[in-house]
This record gives sequence, C-alpha cells and structure tokens, in this order.
Amino acid sequence: MVVHTLGVGVAGVRFALARQLIMENFKNYSLSHSQKENFKNSSENHQPDFVEKIIKIKVYKGRKEKKEKITEEDLIKIKERILKELEKFEKGEYQKAKIFDPLIEFQKLAFLSKEERKKAYQEFKEKLMTQKYGWAQCQSLVETFIEFFPDIEKDFLVSKLIELYKNYFGFCEWQIEKAKEILDWYYQYRQNAKTALEKYDDPLVLVKDLTNINLPQEDQKKIKTTLGLMSVDILTDAEIAFKLYHKTENPININLEKFRTLGFTKPPQFKKDEVLYTVINLSNQPSFDKEGMITRTHEWQHLKNAIFEKLFHLSVDTITAKKYLNLYKEEKTKEKPNQALKEILLRNYLKYKKKEVLNRTKDELFALIEKTPPQYLEPKFLATFFVGKKPAYNYPERIFLKDLESDQLYKQFFEEIFKEEYPKIVKNACRAFVELINFIHKEKKENINTVAKARAFLMDKPLENWPRMVKRLMETSHQKTGK
Repeated sequence: MVVHTLGVGVAGVRFALARQLIMENFKNYSLSHSQKENFKNSSENHQPDFVEKIIKIKVYKGRKEKKEKITEEDLIKIKERILKELEKFEKGEYQKAKIFDPLIEFQKLAFLSKEERKKAYQEFKEKLMTQKYGWAQCQSLVETFIEFFPDIEKDFLVSKLIELYKNYFGFCEWQIEKAKEILDWYYQYRQNAKTALEKYDDPLVLVKDLTNINLPQEDQKKIKTTLGLMSVDILTDAEIAFKLYHKTENPININLEKFRTLGFTKPPQFKKDEVLYTVINLSNQPSFDKEGMITRTHEWQHLKNAIFEKLFHLSVDTITAKKYLNLYKEEKTKEKPNQALKEILLRNYLKYKKKEVLNRTKDELFALIEKTPPQYLEPKFLATFFVGKKPAYNYPERIFLKDLESDQLYKQFFEEIFKEEYPKIVKNACRAFVELINFIHKEKKENINTVAKARAFLMDKPLENWPRMVKRLMETSHQKTGK
C-alpha cells in the first residue's frame, strides 16, 4: 500500500537498530517460508501468487518487455535496496528535525510584520519542501515493503520504520493519524479479501457474492479467483469479464466485439465489511504477460488512488454539482431567463466536472506509471489522453451531456474548459512529473524508487499544482546547495 502521510514513534532510533529490526523482519518473509509454508494448505486458486509471479519490466532497444518470476536472488536485491535507503541516516545525510505542522506554521505568518514575514515565508517553504520530500522517500520505502511482503505487520511499519523518518522530518500528529488511517484501510481490505476466499471454495459462488451475477456452472472452469494486494482478483475470459464489467459504476456502452478492456476494479465504498474485487480479462492480455500481472498491478494502483482521494478530501462533491446543473436547466426553461445567472450556474457546474475529469486523469496517470520506464512516461501519457480520433481515455467525452448538445452556451463553456484548458493542464503536469523524476535522479543523486518518490511527492496535489510544486522543490534545493 502506498502511504502518503507518515511519522510516529520514539525519538532517537538509531540506524543500527533499524537495520537489525528490518533484517529480523526479512527472516519471516522469505519465499521459502512465507509463500510456501504460510499458504501450503491453501487451494491453488486462493494462493496470493503475485509475489512469486510479479512482472519485472526490462526495456531493450527495439524489443518488447519480458517477464520473470521473482527469485531468492531478487529478494536479496530488494533487501539491499531497502538498506541502501536506510544508510542515508547512518551517513548523516539527514538532520534531526522538530515537529513541523505546516497548517499551524502557515497561520503564524499572518501575525508577523511585512519584513519578518518575507524571511519567515522562505524558511517555511524550505521546511515544507524538505518534509514533503522526506515524506515521499518514506512512502516509497513502505510501498516497497508492502509490494513484496504484503502481510508484513502494520506495527512494524508504523512503530519501527516510519518513526525513523518522523524523527528526521518532523511529521506532526494529524499526518501520523492520516498515515494510520490509510494503513488501516489497506489491512482491512486485504483481510476482507482473504476471508472471502477462505469462505467460498466455488469461484462461481464467490463471484455471485461479490457482483450479484449468477454465472452458469459451465463457466466454473473459465474463472480463477486469487488474492491480490487488497482485493479478490477474478481472472477470466472476455465474455465473462464483459458481463461483470456492466455491473460496475458508469460502464461505457459497448458491445462484446469492441470490448478491449484489460481489467477493471470495484471502487471502494469504505465499508468495514466490503470486499474489493479486480477483474482481469485474460483474453486481451499481451503475449508476454498472459497471466495479466501488469494489468493487476495497474488496477491495484487504482484502488490505492481511491483511498488517497477519499482520505485527503480530493473527491468531487457530486451532489452540489448536480444542484447547479438542475438550477441551470430550470433557468433555461423560464420565459425570460437571466443570462448572467445562467452563466454563473453553468460555470459552477462545469467547475466541478473539470475537477472530476482531472481527478480521473490523475488516477490513470498514477496507474500508467506502474512498470513504465521514466524516459517513456511523457509520450505514453500524451498518447493515452490525446492521440488519435478516440484516445484510450477521453474523459471529457465521457462527461459530455447529450441532452445539452444543442445548447450553444453549454458547448461554448465546455470547449473552453475541456478543449483548451484541460489539455494544457495535463501536458504541463506530465512534463512536470518527468522533470521531477530527472531532478530526483540527477540532483538528489538517487536511482532507487525515483518514480515512486515522484508519485508520492505529488500524490495529494491536483494536476494544476504539479508544475508549481516541482518548481518550488527545485528552487529550495538549489538555495540549500548554493546552485
């Protein structure tokens, strides 16, 4: 699980102790012990097989990706990667920091004189960027642990690993609580998925419980259910995936012949007993990934994104948006409609829809990042959203109201926002993201988890703010180094 807000613990945790604790934890999470012993009594369909079968992408000149199974040698490299991150503390790259609450510190600026405020604001920005980048580093490390050791104890992550970063980057109480809440949902959903798989031996019964769809008995051999990161993963063919797809929220109206979807998820509703599920269409997977592991990791990222969107209050107020739309339609039908009021109501409605589209774009961007080499990120992003007559993810088209297509005011405002503003925002955000990766690699001199760190740094920010956030990080870094 990706963790964005991090920090808790007792001051003075030394690097040597952290190294010892981590290595002790690794003893409990080797393939031979965890994957073969803990799950030896599970049926084949129910084993959490993604650790052993995880796809690693290697890009060669003019060649496609290739997959490999993870080995004990790979796990040793993962351990080394984690320990290399922790060596930064041993080498003195970080300094101990006092608790820094950005919300409180920002409010304090209002009580300073103009001259004092200018200096204090500069210090505030430097502390904020330092904390935020440290936060991103910690998040990427927690992400690595959970990706390869998904059943690692939560207490270890919170009270042993995160506290180390807290002492050096000053995470405050509300950040700590948010981190705990994010982890709580990860472990809750993972346990719910495990329980559901243990409860139902018959995959058809499990699918019925999850989707409320009755599939015929002959479909049993066409379905495999297994444990994902925090979901039940349903691996099946195109025909069954098509049936399940139309039970999801807001499906695109297409027929089976045009159904090219690789996979999809059930978005979280944040209920304690809820079981999340991911459907993988094995009929459409590429030849180098017939088991759909790339698609599965992509869909898991969507689930993680949904938790962040909810807990960081990034979701759209759809009720208020609907009210503005209804008021606009009412005003239109009046004998003497107020033109100024119509424009205000329509712009307010489209403001919410713009946020919705940008949220969905950001969600897809973060999922596309999985397994994509940094040098290919920007062209992949732009091709996904803007290339061709029908781009793969044309979100503006999906929210266009057909009943208002003859409304000239609606068409005018829609085109202003989604044909002019939206492409600029997305393109600038994509470039800022790639620029951030290059900055982390070159100027921060880091070559471990650079993409994950960049994603963590921008996780709680809307796309419009990405260029400014990246610029601010680079400026504060240059001021510190004197460049």
